[in-house]
Amino acid sequence: MDDMRGRYRVPRRDYDLPPPSRPHVDESLRHAYRPPPPAQPKSSTHVPPVEQPAVNHRQLAPTQHHTQPKKRRWTKIFLSLVILVGLAGASWWYYPKFFNQNPFPANIQTNASNLGVSLFYPKRLPAGYKVDKSTFRINNGAIIFAANNGEPRLVFTIQKTPSSLDFGTFYKDQFKNRQQFDTAYGTVVVGKNQDRYLGSLVSTNTWLILSTNSTSISSDNLSLVLHNLKRY
Repeated sequence: MDDMRGRYRVPRRDYDLPPPSRPHVDESLRHAYRPPPPAQPKSSTHVPPVEQPAVNHRQLAPTQHHTQPKKRRWTKIFLSLVILVGLAGASWWYYPKFFNQNPFPANIQTNASNLGVSLFYPKRLPAGYKVDKSTFRINNGAIIFAANNGEPRLVFTIQKTPSSLDFGTFYKDQFKNRQQFDTAYGTVVVGKNQDRYLGSLVSTNTWLILSTNSTSISSDNLSLVLHNLKRY
């Protein structure tokens, strides 16, 4: 009976986990063995990466890079000044030749310089009148030219102011219904001489007489011209 029980006896099942195994350590080293520390739990906190400071390339640039642009700037300023001076000189030379040309022929200019008189040219004329370039001439020390409108003519006579002439008496005797006004160059007197009007301007050493060949030209026409003269 006992044999039968032993034959069918089932060994005991132990579902308990075996004890944790330890590493095999030699007996001579057992006193120096230390078990590894328990593993630390991983932290869920995120540590942000450390930002690297930005590199200022201007601060790292060598010193000579700052001096070179400064030299170029002063060179540009110097060249600009040279160009401006050149343009100013060219304008000073070209303006009288092309924009303020003397309308009088060269021989007239030379004669005026020898006589020591100023040349006067009309900037404005009555409607229809135009200076006739072919009329420039020198006669008995006087410079004469005319502005025409067909047959009617305005005649300019420029001469040296006579020192012996009493202009007060001259105007009183030769000018009727005379008008007098001041200009930038001197006093102008306009009056009627016989049946035509006559104008006179005395400018220091220069005497300009404005006469006409036509009775249709009024004192206002002469006054307009004598108000708008340019001296050369």
